[in-house]
Amino acid sequence: MTQIFVGIIVVAIIIYATAFFLQKRNEKKFETFRNQVEVIFNSEVEEQLRLTKDLGLTGESLKTFSALESDFKEVKNAKLPKITIQIDEAYEANAKYQFLSNRQLTAEIEVKLISINKTLEGIKKGLVSLKKSDESNHQAVDSLEKKYQDLRKTLLSKNFSYGPSIDKLEDKLTGLEDDFDRFSTLTSAGDHDTAEKVLGNLREDTASLEKILEEIPPLYKSLKNEFPDQLAELQSGYMKLIDENYNFPIADEIPKQIDELQTGVDKALAELETLEVATTSVEVNDIANQIDYLYDVMEKELTAKDKLEKQETSYRKFIDHAEKQSQMLLVELDRLGQNYELDHNELEDAQKLGREIATINSQYDIDKAAIESGDAIYSEVADRVEQNSKSLENIELEQQKINHSIQDLRSDEKKASATIQRFDIELHQIKRQVEQVNLPGLPNDYLDFFYVVSDEIEAVEVAIGKLKINIEKITKQIIDIEADLEKLQDKTHDLIDSASLSESLLQYANRFRNSNEEIAIAFGKAQQLFNNDFNYAASLETIATALDKVEPGSYKKIEKQYYDNIDDDFEIE
Repeated sequence: MTQIFVGIIVVAIIIYATAFFLQKRNEKKFETFRNQVEVIFNSEVEEQLRLTKDLGLTGESLKTFSALESDFKEVKNAKLPKITIQIDEAYEANAKYQFLSNRQLTAEIEVKLISINKTLEGIKKGLVSLKKSDESNHQAVDSLEKKYQDLRKTLLSKNFSYGPSIDKLEDKLTGLEDDFDRFSTLTSAGDHDTAEKVLGNLREDTASLEKILEEIPPLYKSLKNEFPDQLAELQSGYMKLIDENYNFPIADEIPKQIDELQTGVDKALAELETLEVATTSVEVNDIANQIDYLYDVMEKELTAKDKLEKQETSYRKFIDHAEKQSQMLLVELDRLGQNYELDHNELEDAQKLGREIATINSQYDIDKAAIESGDAIYSEVADRVEQNSKSLENIELEQQKINHSIQDLRSDEKKASATIQRFDIELHQIKRQVEQVNLPGLPNDYLDFFYVVSDEIEAVEVAIGKLKINIEKITKQIIDIEADLEKLQDKTHDLIDSASLSESLLQYANRFRNSNEEIAIAFGKAQQLFNNDFNYAASLETIATALDKVEPGSYKKIEKQYYDNIDDDFEIE
């Protein structure tokens, strides 16, 4: 029983402690609410409203201010008193431990306070904006007033720089000043919202006027002073050059273009008068480009004539030199053509080069006559001279190539004759080498190849001996003969070596012939191949194979002795 009673007491203490804790926590929160209400009630917003009201706002600005003032009065006179009552109710519910209803009241109070603070922030921002508009508009009044005074001074002091556009510029400035007066009136009256709308257009139009005031003077200067002087200079310069026998590719067009440019100048001045600055700028640029083009046309002819006068002597000498080289080359080709066959169209190419030189020379005569008669267009003549000079340089290179290709004909002929003589000597030396071996006969394939080489040498000797030779063909034949002669020398060495070794082995095998039947058979067959068939390689192979069976290594031994003493008298040990 005692334990139950103690438990009840403990639970009661816990409940009381919890209730006491919640009550104190809520009291602190309610006190915070009261402080927030006090802060809001005594905020500086009311003072800011009073100061803003003293600005004397009107129109849209006044409407904006009135709305802000109304919002503040609603907060102060309606919303804050209601929140104060709810805070009192919350205190009372808290004292009676009505925590659930207290919780709902607390949540409502917090939401309303947040909403009021947002409303007050919006009012503050709106008041700041109205004040800034007042300050910026008054500053704009002072700034624009000074700017228009400066623009008016510019138009008065530099009216000569604006030419026919001065009247429209003054009208435009007057219109801006009228708009400025309206803006100034609205600002003074405190209607800053409407004033700002007027200010936006005013600033844009002012910037536009400043821009064209900067752009017009250089345009007018070009149209009034520079272009007329340049066109007059072009007209007089053209007439002077015509009197001095200058001609132009567009001769008939130049006076017409000058007249059209003058018309373009007048048209651009008319557009400048109505302040069509962008269009005028494009046309001024086009006129400047056309004038530069006409200057370039005339300058080109002056430069071309001066260039031609400086080049005339050297150009004539260049043509004469090319003609002389062409004649000498043709004479040389004709002379060499009597003794040599020219297989690479040397003569035809040289004749073609000669015709090209003749064409250049003919054009030179035509251009010279045109210059003397005053009918030449110097720039076109200068272009032809430049192109023909390049052609003459190329012709000279081609002439040098042809001349170089034929200059070696005689030396190549001498080299060919000397080489054939050497081949003939080498062929006789091969023949003597074979004869010195005293062979019973020679194989048909060897004899056939020997005579082929001999016939090749003889054919070249005949070709060289002709009245008109083809040195290129002979050179190719000599290259073939050299390869065949080398091959014949190899065949000869193989023939002599096979025959000599076969004789040595037969001599060595003779000692085994009576005692070894296989050697005897091989000996007879090898002698048949050697003496009757003249197949010395087969004879060597037959006797060598038999000997190696009876006495292994005997062939290699005799072969080594043979090659070691190839230049000495050979004896079997």
